[in-house]
Amino acid sequence: MKKLLIVALGFAFVISIADEVRAIPLTAAYSTLVMNQAVALVTQKAVQRDGISPDDERLNATYKAMERVATERAETSLAERMFIGAGAPTWFGLSAMLLGAQIGEIVGGKIGNMDVTITASSTNAIEVKRRVDVPIPDHLKPYIPPQYPPVSVVATEGPWEAMAAAGARIYRDSSCMAGEPCAKFPKEPWSSLSRLIDWYWSSSSRMTVIAHSREQLEEYLRIFMEAKLRVGGITARNVRVRIADELNADGVPVRLEAYRSYEFEECKETKKTVLDISKAECPDVVKKSPNAIEWPACTKEVTEEVCTWQNAPEKDGFVDGLSPDRIRPDELDMSGYGVQERKRTYSSLDEAYAGLSDEEKRLDVNPKLVADVANALAYKASQQKDYRGVPYRLTSPITPEDVKQWVEEKGRGSLPQLIDVFSRPAPAYERVVPIHVTITPDRTWPDSRVTTGGRDGDRGRDRDKTKDGQSSDVNVVNTPSVQVTNPVRIDPGSVPAIGEPSLDSPPTPNAILSPILSLLPDFKRWRTPSHSATCPRPVFNVFQTRVSMDAMCDIAERHRKTIRTVMLAVFVLIALTILLAA
Repeated sequence: MKKLLIVALGFAFVISIADEVRAIPLTAAYSTLVMNQAVALVTQKAVQRDGISPDDERLNATYKAMERVATERAETSLAERMFIGAGAPTWFGLSAMLLGAQIGEIVGGKIGNMDVTITASSTNAIEVKRRVDVPIPDHLKPYIPPQYPPVSVVATEGPWEAMAAAGARIYRDSSCMAGEPCAKFPKEPWSSLSRLIDWYWSSSSRMTVIAHSREQLEEYLRIFMEAKLRVGGITARNVRVRIADELNADGVPVRLEAYRSYEFEECKETKKTVLDISKAECPDVVKKSPNAIEWPACTKEVTEEVCTWQNAPEKDGFVDGLSPDRIRPDELDMSGYGVQERKRTYSSLDEAYAGLSDEEKRLDVNPKLVADVANALAYKASQQKDYRGVPYRLTSPITPEDVKQWVEEKGRGSLPQLIDVFSRPAPAYERVVPIHVTITPDRTWPDSRVTTGGRDGDRGRDRDKTKDGQSSDVNVVNTPSVQVTNPVRIDPGSVPAIGEPSLDSPPTPNAILSPILSLLPDFKRWRTPSHSATCPRPVFNVFQTRVSMDAMCDIAERHRKTIRTVMLAVFVLIALTILLAA
């Protein structure tokens, strides 16, 4: 059972290792040492707050201790062994081990007008966010017409003149001819009516009136309707114009419609009999009678006009030239404009290194990351038993402000870039991670580096191992002044007479197992003792009634086999627990 448990743990261990290899390897390893120097310089800058001089010997001891911590993390941790197996550890992996799942934002900067943020998640995935404000092109922006020129019109000339006199912006289109009513208005400044985004308008007779709002256009069309009725000889009052949305079957507005209503005066001629006592044939006696109206000789017929106000029912105003329209901003596809955010996620360093652009790799590292890494190294270094460096104070840690001040003093180019986070902390063929201010960084772009010394790339941990894996590098010293006159000969001597070796006979299975079986002879003689027992059946009297409790015995006897199987399984589990715990 122990062997099975060990095999299961080993299998899970291998799966875990495989997951980490997929998540964090970087085969294209290189070294810039920019982060190494930056960590040392930032540490030096931070301790100056406590009066520590850059020449203080304790600083060198601090750097040495930080080197040991960084090297230990790079060499001994499981994840970093995976890095080494894939080419070398990286500063990303070293930072992940020092900070755990708290790496957070690695880079935050701008590429042109684009904000770029690169972060590391707790699962070592790298997320790239690009945020850019895409300007809205002019043809999609709300239209802003030029200043409207003064127009000389008489309100009583017609409906369009009445609207212009009320302050409406009226323009003529390109088809307007000289001498026509539209010629008195300025030419339309837009190339197409589709440019009138978020404006209301109405076009007719080669003229267009525009308005800022629905209410304003309703007022202009009301004035238009009053003037049209007046020109048509209709006396009207309470003229009303209403603009409403026409909806499709899904309830979505598709167009505008204008509805008008008003009250008009209707006059009719009627005949009426009135009293006329001036007629000669009207008798004098009747003239003074209250019933004189009943005498035809004393009356006459007159015609008079009677006017009443009639209500014109509301109807579509299209026939009257009232046809409003509007281009809604929500009808335009604005999804590609304004603030746009794009995300990319990489599950491994290899994938991220291949997917990131050179501009993204040249972005400066977040000062907080440099401060956090320096803090972690300084703190862990101060916990070593033989530490003789600058005392680490939790109340005065290395902060991003220290990094920013250091950058202001040294220049913007001194801050590590994202490409440096992908680099390995130790130089090629070295095991120690150097941390010191005297390090000379190599800012040569990795893809443009030239390999010297005849070595093509990294050959792994063994610096003497060649590409073929069989030969080794040999140092040869050429001494031209030495002349060989006598050839060197080697006499190996006579071959010794050595016979064939003899082998002992292999042990039998009994010889192998007998020492083990004889260790515990008592186990062979041990036998399970037999037991005899009966189920208790208590009997007692209650209120002169004899009660016998034997139902549980019947149940136990009926389910004897099941109970035996369950108890046997329980005993086996307990025995396994005791065995594994030992």
